[in-house]
Amino acid sequence: MANVKNLLAAEEARGVGRAVRTALRHPLITHAARPEEYEAVHRHRSEAAKWFSYFCGWKLESDHRSASIRLYKLVEPDTRHPLKRPRGARAPFDRRRYALLCLAAAELLGSPAILLTELSEAIAHVCGDDPALPEYRPGHGPHRTELVDAVLFLESGGAVEIIDGSAHTWQSDEHQAVLLRANPAVLMSLLASPQPPSRAEGRDVASLASDPKHHIEDADSESGRTRYNIVLRQRIMRRLADTAVVHFDELDDDELAYLGSLTGGRQVEQAAKQAGMVCEWRTDGIMWIDPDRIATDYDFPGPGGTAKQAALLVLHHLQEVRAAAPIELEERLRRHLDGSPKWAKEYRAPGGAARLVDEALAILADFGLARRDGARVEARPAADRYRITEPKTSGSERQ
Repeated sequence: MANVKNLLAAEEARGVGRAVRTALRHPLITHAARPEEYEAVHRHRSEAAKWFSYFCGWKLESDHRSASIRLYKLVEPDTRHPLKRPRGARAPFDRRRYALLCLAAAELLGSPAILLTELSEAIAHVCGDDPALPEYRPGHGPHRTELVDAVLFLESGGAVEIIDGSAHTWQSDEHQAVLLRANPAVLMSLLASPQPPSRAEGRDVASLASDPKHHIEDADSESGRTRYNIVLRQRIMRRLADTAVVHFDELDDDELAYLGSLTGGRQVEQAAKQAGMVCEWRTDGIMWIDPDRIATDYDFPGPGGTAKQAALLVLHHLQEVRAAAPIELEERLRRHLDGSPKWAKEYRAPGGAARLVDEALAILADFGLARRDGARVEARPAADRYRITEPKTSGSERQ
């Protein structure tokens, strides 16, 4: 009987860990868009919510009416982790796509059922009336492509359902009939900021993402110190849960002291174990590794086209020199382009090598492998995980 209870407890623990990692990978899950992921989190939503609340100070909420689960993650604004386009090489959203995403969501709240052509015309009207918004012309192909990226992103999260037609077809022919149906409850849950955007002073995005519970004015008092230790724990856990690697030189003195304490180290290990991840400590940093890759949303090297291949070339050079100027990396890639005429054909126009360097450095920065500081690019300690070494053999060598 005891063995059965132990097996059931172990299975429950694995289920909770899977739910935590699934919610990290998909902060917004609807049953319509992701039924398997929804069931995995919904089954263990109570324990997973406790994990997020204690370790990260985040809320995990389930809405039965819309059959959706939302993890409200409060993180510091970070340009290294933009939204990714839901197709192709998953390039990051630019400012225009962010604007169109917000405009599309606002229009869909007022008209939950609408043709994509009507949505496009409504956005064009709003953009034409407000000079602060980007220009949008329905008849312009690139503008329609940007809107389709925004709509497909909303669809991937279950906020919008395409019930007739194809957004891809409409992209090349605006006269195609594509009917959208929005889920207002899911649309309303997209914003994760602790305060409404209308209260932002001077369009300060950092003020929207700032966690009011982390503002402690009496840190010198006994109760203040207790609450401050909670803040330190949550700040560190948020970074570990949301980034590929946390380097110690990115932490302040208080965070380093907390990690170095017996309590802090145990908390980090315990959080990783409960989430089903492996906590890896190195001299220069720490990371959580998901052996099942459930929480993994982006691979390196992995598939991803020319930019990732260029990132590997840049990384190999940085491992040799540790630091270089962008112009030096550009010249190195240009020589590689000259020596490989069939590679990276889309980057052979004037300025192509510079654009390829920028995209490669963005990937390396996203994974915490390189850092760009003004006119200098340096390899981060985590880059040594990708160092090419001579293979080791055991026994006698083959003749």
